[in-house]
Amino acid sequence: MLRLTGVSAGYGKTPVLHEVSLSVQRGGVTAVLGANGAGKTTTIRTICGLLPATGEIAIAGKNIVGQTSDRIARLGVAHVPDNRGTFIDLTVRENLLLGAHTRRDGEVEGDIERFLELFPRLKSRIHQQAGNLSGGEQQMLALSRALMLRPQILLLDEPSFGLAPKVVAEIFELLRKVKEEDGLSVLLVEQNARMALMLSDKAYVLESGKVVLSGDSRDLASDDAIRKSYLGY
Repeated sequence: MLRLTGVSAGYGKTPVLHEVSLSVQRGGVTAVLGANGAGKTTTIRTICGLLPATGEIAIAGKNIVGQTSDRIARLGVAHVPDNRGTFIDLTVRENLLLGAHTRRDGEVEGDIERFLELFPRLKSRIHQQAGNLSGGEQQMLALSRALMLRPQILLLDEPSFGLAPKVVAEIFELLRKVKEEDGLSVLLVEQNARMALMLSDKAYVLESGKVVLSGDSRDLASDDAIRKSYLGY
């Protein structure tokens, strides 16, 4: 579903990613792990077309390097940024409707009801401004808004950041459920290596903008030397 081949990118004249190659299988979850400054968020932003890049970024076999971010979204790429990206002055319902703005089918209202059932905390706050929600509720809203696109692939940037462990576990469980029900492909950027490896099928470890390790998530999670050297637990 997604493949990066020899991708380099950065900010202005400052290079961050160096010949990064990784892939996400259709219906699979791939985790990108690493310390702060390793290039994880830059990887997500590059895929979304927010940064210029060299190399190849292919969605379902189509190279999207050079495409604008809105065209990439129309190809079925949904992005939940690390700052959640909710529109704080809009209500929960208005945020969900914005997530479906490119759709032309008649099932938008049904999808809103579905996500309100999956995230009951949002249901009772449907007419509240997003800025009045807790951090965990805003993350649930950001995830629901992205899924309203009915994407082929979901790019998740640090969904656990700043949240209590109980809320993180709830969000990861709901993400697993949606992924299984919809056959969604997911690229997960995350510092919580333990949770990311539990959810994902495959993982890559970035260090200074380069892939230094990759493999089956279960194998990486069970290797004590790798966990201590690269994953921090």
